[in-house]
Amino acid sequence: MTEKRHPLSSTSKHFRRVLYGLIGVVLSSYVVLFILVVSRHIDQSAQNEVRRALTEESKQKTKALKPVSLVGGIGHSLLRMERYQERWAAMARVLNTNEGRSPHVRKRVNVCAQPKFRNPPGPMVALASFPGSGNTWIRFLVQQATGILTGSVYRDYSLKRNGFPAESVANGSVLLIKTHEWGETTRQKFQKAVLLIRDPFGCLVAEFNRRAGGHVGHASPEKFHRGNGRVCIISYNRNS
Repeated sequence: MTEKRHPLSSTSKHFRRVLYGLIGVVLSSYVVLFILVVSRHIDQSAQNEVRRALTEESKQKTKALKPVSLVGGIGHSLLRMERYQERWAAMARVLNTNEGRSPHVRKRVNVCAQPKFRNPPGPMVALASFPGSGNTWIRFLVQQATGILTGSVYRDYSLKRNGFPAESVANGSVLLIKTHEWGETTRQKFQKAVLLIRDPFGCLVAEFNRRAGGHVGHASPEKFHRGNGRVCIISYNRNS
């Protein structure tokens, strides 16, 4: 007597094959995903090691060049030479140049005295210039050369905290008073004036650097090729 095959037996076998195939695909996917995650983790660890090595190398190089030492710690807070050297080396690597060395910096600058207010007060002397002409740098040099503080008609707290305690002082107790203003009303406030003039192109670049990176910073190279930087520089070149 022959045994009859159940009509659903072949269907169930086919279903089991499909199910096993799906399970195999899922397991294979998990294995591939695990391999990718491990590989990515290894690559990330290698990149972190490279960054750490570059950072250590940069720190060792910058330790050889000490920051400028001025009376009262003004030089370290104002110029921030260590950060400048690191940015210089980093920018050289980004631009793929051979100038990876930091510029030579004098280890010490001898100054006369800690700048103080003028006593007795004298005439109000304006240090007038277009923004970006080097007004703040001239103020710093004058303070260190004369020992007398310089003031400003503006209230820049970043300068007040870093080497210019007389910032926002505009009277005869300071030697020079920074201003970018013009007109009859402005002139009437002062008895004398020092007019600081710089090449207009240099002024525009310096002012763009100041707006992008602060008084002692620099705009990244990318900012000069897009947005306001490109409009500013190209428009000046076309009109010159």
